[in-house]
Amino acid sequence: MGGCCERCCGNRAEDQADKDEKFGSGSKDLSDGPANKQRSCTDIVWIPIFVAAQVVFLVVTVAGCADGDPTKLYAPRDFSGSYCGIEENWNNGPNTVNTPTLSFTMNVTSTVELLVQQAVCSTVAAQALTEGNSLYGPLLTTQEERDKYLCDCCIAPCGSCEGSIAVEDF
Repeated sequence: MGGCCERCCGNRAEDQADKDEKFGSGSKDLSDGPANKQRSCTDIVWIPIFVAAQVVFLVVTVAGCADGDPTKLYAPRDFSGSYCGIEENWNNGPNTVNTPTLSFTMNVTSTVELLVQQAVCSTVAAQALTEGNSLYGPLLTTQEERDKYLCDCCIAPCGSCEGSIAVEDF
């Protein structure tokens, strides 16, 4: 009967000798798997710290809900910082109960206009639009389009120009 078990399961002493021969032995021997036999939990020290952080989170949340208005956590705000759909806003702000989705946007034209003019009316842009280069022709294909561009950028004199655009070239 012992022969049957040796055929199915093999001889453990011979198997270990075969492993040592094939893989060697030492600190880099992974023939029994990568797990260290002396494993233990190393994060047990952090569990009380994690539980304490969760308790602090709950205390702050409950205190905030008891003292303040929880809708201010998710209500949208307008440009001045007033909460939409809230009766009492900070710093004597407006009553916005009847305007739950009202929003004000800022006009950015005054901020961006000079930058866009500088980019569109630069020497590089003028050359690409009116003259082109060795790889491609001008992007403005008709003389009427070129004249309008040159007039709008005050590069060529026309009736709508009162001088050049006061921006530096790239």
